[in-house]
Amino acid sequence: MEQKEYEITASVNKGATITPTHVTAPHGSDRSFHIELEEGYKVVSCTIDGQPMDKIDTVFTLNNIIKEHTINAEVALKKYEITVNQTENGVISPQTTFVEHGDSQTFTITPNDGYEIIEVIVDELFIGTMNDYTFSKVEQNHTISASFDRVILPEIVIYPNPNDGQLYIRGLQKEMRLQLVDVLGRVLLERGVNGEDDTVDISYLYEGVYLVLLDGVSYGKLVKKP
Repeated sequence: MEQKEYEITASVNKGATITPTHVTAPHGSDRSFHIELEEGYKVVSCTIDGQPMDKIDTVFTLNNIIKEHTINAEVALKKYEITVNQTENGVISPQTTFVEHGDSQTFTITPNDGYEIIEVIVDELFIGTMNDYTFSKVEQNHTISASFDRVILPEIVIYPNPNDGQLYIRGLQKEMRLQLVDVLGRVLLERGVNGEDDTVDISYLYEGVYLVLLDGVSYGKLVKKP
């Protein structure tokens, strides 16, 4: 009596191969299958005749075959978590995120006004004081954090105050950006100042109270007289 044979077909999406893809099995026999993954991929599901397998392995066996079967496997790129540990006086963006295998992710480190970055820690190692950091070709989980400290202001003198026309700035150690901001938050003067001394004409400004900023850091208030 001729023994029955059954066809078994197997398939998988891009990112892996499955062997064999087509095989004929005698009644009551067993057949093994192997899913070979490309780098960075993992098996996310595997079904036999549309029913999910209880346990997903890259090597599995169909036992006691008594009918035809169809095997479908699905793979996907692994994802890794990059954990952002936020601290006071600054922020790292984006927040904790997941990155696919082989991709890159850049984080921006921004201190609050009046603060500066004093250290950036990646995977518990000090790597500098940069404003951004990129994890390249990610293949594992990572962590990143930063610490911030208050900026030590140079001894800069801005006078006279109150003022009726000429504003003098003494003690500059580098070129800085001067801004005068009115009570409505409008920047009414913005220009670079440099050298040990600098003089700024503010005669055209209306009388009132202005916030003085140098490189975004407050140096107090200025009263403009008529």
